[in-house]
Amino acid sequence: MEFPKFTSIPPAQVMYKNQLQEYTQKNVKQLPIYQTVNEGFPHAPKFRAKVLVDGSEYESKSTYPTKKEAEQAVAKIAYECIHNKIDARDISLIYKEPMLCKSILYEFAVKRNLDRPIYNTRYTEGSSIVYICHLVLGGKTYKGELAGSKQMAKQVAAQAAIESLLDLEETDAGMLYEIIMSKNKCHPSMQTRMDTGPSEKMLPKCSGNLQGQKASNERAVACFNTDGIVGSSGSGPKRKTETNNWERNKMRRFGN
Repeated sequence: MEFPKFTSIPPAQVMYKNQLQEYTQKNVKQLPIYQTVNEGFPHAPKFRAKVLVDGSEYESKSTYPTKKEAEQAVAKIAYECIHNKIDARDISLIYKEPMLCKSILYEFAVKRNLDRPIYNTRYTEGSSIVYICHLVLGGKTYKGELAGSKQMAKQVAAQAAIESLLDLEETDAGMLYEIIMSKNKCHPSMQTRMDTGPSEKMLPKCSGNLQGQKASNERAVACFNTDGIVGSSGSGPKRKTETNNWERNKMRRFGN
């Protein structure tokens, strides 16, 4: 793959404009719109660029001597932000699955070199016994909602911690995103739940259409003739004829 030749831009950086455009095309979104402003002088330009993509605007942190460099720089910022951005609609069904939350959070703690999460659970008495859990991770405490069991209270607290980390820490959010999506690969049922298509995706795959399946099933039914011999579906009419003859002989023999 050939890249435009910019003497002062590394090839890896040149790719970001292409990647950003490819992202919008694959997701059927409007192409990125770039805007550059010269904050310097005509003989010593300092260009700063902005890009509008997917409804969000991004701005380059530094200025650059050429428009192309400024656009490449802001494309890099936009692409990385989009790449690390968490789409809650896609992953909420995974990390909100109660039985996965503790596993997700434990793996996150290992990758971040943090101590294992500490769960402090207590129950409250009322009309019914319910449990509440406080979770400590990385020096921060996260409180879960009320739950009907001790184990569920821990999972709910882990879920609260995950949601907080996704919202507040961009670096941690990117790491959590990878862990959550890996859980999606390990649990195919989660992918099925994420599908927004019709309910037939829940059905097992089968070859042939329904009409063909019906014909196949009919051919598979064994037919027995009057001698007790298994025949094919084609022996049906013959079996019926033999039965009728047997009934007529019976009537003649016994006078019925």
